[in-house]
Amino acid sequence: MKKKIILIALLVAAFSLFARPAHAVQGAEQWARGGFEMSGYLSAGFGWQRFSNQPVTDDQGSSFGGPMGQMIPNAQTGVAPNPGEDFIQAFVQRFELDFIKRINDRARVRADIYYGRANSGSTVAGLTIEHAIAAVRLGQSHNWEIAIGRLGLLTGFESYEYFNDDTISKSILSRASLYPGPITGVMLSGELTENVKLYLTASNTVSGDTTARNSWIPGGVAVLEVDWGPEELGNYFALTAWAGPTTFSNRHLGFGGNVDIGWYFTKRWQLGFEALYDGFRGGGGPSVNYAAALINLHYDINERWTPYVKYAYSNQFEQGAGAFNLTGAKQQIYEASTGLVYRLADSFKVKLEGRIDTTIQPGIRRQLVYGAAMSFDTQF
Repeated sequence: MKKKIILIALLVAAFSLFARPAHAVQGAEQWARGGFEMSGYLSAGFGWQRFSNQPVTDDQGSSFGGPMGQMIPNAQTGVAPNPGEDFIQAFVQRFELDFIKRINDRARVRADIYYGRANSGSTVAGLTIEHAIAAVRLGQSHNWEIAIGRLGLLTGFESYEYFNDDTISKSILSRASLYPGPITGVMLSGELTENVKLYLTASNTVSGDTTARNSWIPGGVAVLEVDWGPEELGNYFALTAWAGPTTFSNRHLGFGGNVDIGWYFTKRWQLGFEALYDGFRGGGGPSVNYAAALINLHYDINERWTPYVKYAYSNQFEQGAGAFNLTGAKQQIYEASTGLVYRLADSFKVKLEGRIDTTIQPGIRRQLVYGAAMSFDTQF
């Protein structure tokens, strides 16, 4: 008897699947087919890193220097490694899924979601919404658009997606909160000419994306981008300026500017360059000034092999922790990387990186961080 009852239940369930209303099935298919796009990235690898016997002061709270500085144990909890400590480990740097749904030819929504596991060496712990916007194009002319939500900005030579960078690790410019973005706010963007784009943003704050602030006055960011040459080369120049209340004060401002460039000056050589200044005033604390720069040079031997070198420098001129904090210490940080990118396919890269960092602080012997890493980076 029980077997008959189970058989009848299975038949009813199967019939209910086939008997679903046609409009429900068609509606789901139409949603999936009608302008829906999904893509993703995965970066995973292994490496080794050593800290010298001096105190570890290159500390951004959730990352440290070296090729493995964002993936070592306790990086996400901000626990600094001990002087002289070594790390050898495999890591899942980050898994990302990007979703775009085009409502019609003028409206769209987008979400970029990062997934990670701190105990597996991820640069994010758990799940985080990195970008999430609803956007409406205002007109056909010059593609003017207004977007609201969590916005990714174009500031910086290094990409949000690890796949697009030569190196496995990020420089001090990306790891520290020296420039704004992503931010939560509203952005107006459009083309001034065929090759010149303008982005104007009003956001909750320019000193990190947080609602834990004393200011209810929005911050502002402006980006001017110029593109040139064949589209596949991606040559660009971007100028960014920002100003706004900090997380600690209504009255005083954080402000700064950044310039970055990606330029194939021959068919095989690409130069990447970035320089920035940031200033912090307010909150009853000391005034703090920061400067940093980066240069990246790579050579496409052929469609498969690309060796590269990268050098980054930063300077915190005064002691103190401003809203755009570097390390809180008056010190200079030098980072040098060299390595190789091998394209196994258009959407699969094998990366090798060797890196050494030097931190110089008055009254303390310089600290060295060095190591090497290998990663598989995929785009799908």
